[in-house]
Amino acid sequence: MHLFFAILALLIALTLVLGVLLGKVIYQNRYRRKYRQEHMNSLNCHFLPSNGTEFYAVTIATSLTPQANRLIQSLSTSGIDLHLLALGCKWQGFGNKVFWLREYFKVLEASYSSDPIVLFVDAYDVVNLASAEEILAKFKSLDTRVVVGAEKSCWPRAEDACRFPNQNEKYKFLNAGCVMGYRSDLAKIINTFALTPADSEQGAWTKYFLENPGSIKIDYGGSLFFNLYDAGMDDYVPPTKPGDRWFLSYSGEFPCLIHGNGPSGLLLDKVHPPIAVT
Repeated sequence: MHLFFAILALLIALTLVLGVLLGKVIYQNRYRRKYRQEHMNSLNCHFLPSNGTEFYAVTIATSLTPQANRLIQSLSTSGIDLHLLALGCKWQGFGNKVFWLREYFKVLEASYSSDPIVLFVDAYDVVNLASAEEILAKFKSLDTRVVVGAEKSCWPRAEDACRFPNQNEKYKFLNAGCVMGYRSDLAKIINTFALTPADSEQGAWTKYFLENPGSIKIDYGGSLFFNLYDAGMDDYVPPTKPGDRWFLSYSGEFPCLIHGNGPSGLLLDKVHPPIAVT
């Protein structure tokens, strides 16, 4: 009798263990189908292709916050079409931005033969202050296929600082919070990035910039983008009333987009308050 109950208890235990393992496998497969592709390289989100316009903006926001709403409205006020990616998707790390953008560009390439100019910006700490015409004019005046913002800090690898060209520039390092270029060139660049969702996409942009001289231009003077992180207070004059623009005293420029990366987001929120989502 004791042997019977021992065998029965063992069978029940094995059944419970198998049930737990089976449930885990089913859950993981369901999670993967819902949120990600194999190897966690991308989330299965749906994108709205471009309508073939010459210029539009793209951002990634997994949730619609007051800061994201501020960006949306600042672009809309300027008549700039914005394509919002990954809303409602699961955030795994900054590398996701690259994977989502890759998927988006694949949809565009399959749907349209045009090669539009794309403004790719962070959703939660960027505000636009310029018209589409001004942004396009400044981009074309830089005579480049791809341009990125400049900042004072070399991140994520401080040891790369000495490898950057134009060491005499005040803002000499690459920042990936604002990137602008032709779709084909942007797609070509990010398709070379070897990274996981947990990796820094700015690190991937920096690596490409340093290994492919001349392929990307840094906006040293801030005519398009100004990154506030680690910026000296004597380098800029913030607006004091609505309608005014930031003025860069170090270069004489009025930047089109302001990026309040890191702690400088507090200053950006003070000058350009987030807009509540209704």
